[in-house]
Amino acid sequence: MTETGADVVSLGEIGGGRATDDPVRVVLAVPKEAPWQTVAELPEGVRVSTEMPEVTRRFLSDHGVKAKVFTSHGATEAKVPDIVDAIVDLTETGSSLRRAGLRVLATILTSRTELLANRSPTTTPRSGPRCRMLRCCSAARSPRGDRSCSS
Repeated sequence: MTETGADVVSLGEIGGGRATDDPVRVVLAVPKEAPWQTVAELPEGVRVSTEMPEVTRRFLSDHGVKAKVFTSHGATEAKVPDIVDAIVDLTETGSSLRRAGLRVLATILTSRTELLANRSPTTTPRSGPRCRMLRCCSAARSPRGDRSCSS
């Protein structure tokens, strides 16, 4: 939603990440040995790879960073440092980033999984059997063991 600016309505949260029920984070990560400690320290022309180019451009621009943003289509963390200087990626625990030799420089946003629908009132079922079924399935899969099935 944030990336595309889609005009949709949330029918409710259906969980957090895969490993935990905590929100996932969209982070800017750099090699652990990189000299930068803040976003403002990134040099002009820094190369950033991401699957969320619009979110990344807005964030960097808001922080006064003139960057070259490249759209990634998977394995974003593998592109550092040979192809790019930094990445913007989703992380839940940070373990994949650490294994790739990266560290989080900044958290851009946090997110939970939500069920979305077209904003048109004729196509937005806010309740009913399908929405209840999705909420029940989500509750049953919760890492917290939450088995409640409220609507």
